Amino acid sequence: MRCRSFKKQLRSKSPPRRNASRGVKAKWGLKPFSVVVVFCGAWPLSAAQVCHAPVDTPSKTQDAKPMEIGIVVHGGGAFVPVLMNDGKTYSFLLDTGFEDSVLDPSTVAALHLKTVDRRTDAGPGGKVETETVIGVQRRVGGVRLSKPSSTVLDLSGFAPFFGHRLDGILGYDFLSQFVVILDYQDQKLTLCDPPSFRDTTAHFEAVNVQQKQPYVKAIIGGQNGNSAPAFIEIDTGKLDPFSLNAGFARTHDLLGNTSKALAFQGVGVGGGTQAWLTRTRTLRVAGFNFINPLVAIAEDNLDRLGNQRPGAVGYGLLKQFLITFDYSRGEIALQRIKNAEMSFEFDHAGFVLGSTGPNFDTLTAVMVIVQTPAAKAGIMPGDEIVEIDGRPAKNYTLDQARDYFAHAVGERTLRIKRNGALKTVKVTCRRLV
Repeated sequence: MRCRSFKKQLRSKSPPRRNASRGVKAKWGLKPFSVVVVFCGAWPLSAAQVCHAPVDTPSKTQDAKPMEIGIVVHGGGAFVPVLMNDGKTYSFLLDTGFEDSVLDPSTVAALHLKTVDRRTDAGPGGKVETETVIGVQRRVGGVRLSKPSSTVLDLSGFAPFFGHRLDGILGYDFLSQFVVILDYQDQKLTLCDPPSFRDTTAHFEAVNVQQKQPYVKAIIGGQNGNSAPAFIEIDTGKLDPFSLNAGFARTHDLLGNTSKALAFQGVGVGGGTQAWLTRTRTLRVAGFNFINPLVAIAEDNLDRLGNQRPGAVGYGLLKQFLITFDYSRGEIALQRIKNAEMSFEFDHAGFVLGSTGPNFDTLTAVMVIVQTPAAKAGIMPGDEIVEIDGRPAKNYTLDQARDYFAHAVGERTLRIKRNGALKTVKVTCRRLV
């Protein structure tokens, strides 16, 4: 999920961090929320790693320990508990691709807030209808977020892809208030007070946030041997590993023969986009090299101003890392998680699974790509997956079901439900990209 582009110049508005080990650093996809415990406590810090907890007001005593918040990582999204005006906790997606935080209309109605400034913006896939709401009070981990207004945008269409309700989105205004450390593996978020934060144990890269989205330098190697430098977005609201703008790919001869790629309709904030799924030879980003990563090349990948962006990396790649966002210094650090999986696999049946129903507990084929094993077996978008090889689908979480079909090879027997009628189909799974 994205809304703006970037400028290629890097400017630092705050002094760079210095340390002995690294010198001076300058500066595109895609439920009832359970109670999550909020910690303000233990963190194994070394003398070279300091994180003081942020405070509401200068008059409060600052805790020398960081603030840790339990989150839920579901369907590729990191969901954060946010205390709102009515004293209730809502579930917000942490999305670095949004320049503003967002409230879903259902959340606005629950809070009895009024909206103003109805407008139409350009977004990936088409036009986007938005409004503004003021008088918003949000607390994360007990700390009040500074911005009292928010954009109102219907997020219900994205919920099946995450298998989780989106009450709102935490965007740039949240990320710029703190140093934010996202831990997918342990499902926690750490918030630090920016002035006090330092970490000489991680390798930091310059990040451009001038357009309120994080862009980092990357080098993309096409299968034909060409390479192209680019600034690509780090997008925690994006589900697939890596995407490129088709215009950028053509300009740098990275697209190749689309007849050999898997064609499908992508999903953006503004609607559907024509896309192809293929692989690039290499991707180097934030100090890490990736060989033959999966890439979605989208025909329409524009920001709200209609500008073109080269591309973005999302959960499919980012889940391998502990990520530190330090917007105050214009830096970002990726630290590989122990035993992180390096392979990039698309669903071997050829569908995109999601969760639907009031409680998001119904495994559903939300998208079916043409000419794939799932399509040839007669599976259609909206079909409920009832059984997988005789095992009830309810025994799988969304993430487990996705992982199963990303590695399945050979014939698989599925029991599906369509319009109340049950049907058994056989899908011959294979690697498609």
